[in-house]
Amino acid sequence: MTDANMIVLLAVVAISAIAYLSSMVIARQQSTIHDLTNKLMAKDYREYKQLELPPEPEKTKRERMSFADDVEYDEDLKQ
Repeated sequence: MTDANMIVLLAVVAISAIAYLSSMVIARQQSTIHDLTNKLMAKDYREYKQLELPPEPEKTKRERMSFADDVEYDEDLKQ
């Protein structure tokens, strides 16, 4: 390889590295902006913390179909 080819190859590698590092910095900045926006828009700290947690699934109760269904069975215990 000639000296010119080596310089061009080195320049391409350097530019690629700079582009990769820049994209990582921008992604981190966007994440920080998103978190700060959520914190700013929340009315209080409790609401802000609720935004971070995944929503809890709601338990559904079975409808009673007869008098034998008076006893509530706990689905977790499989009684």
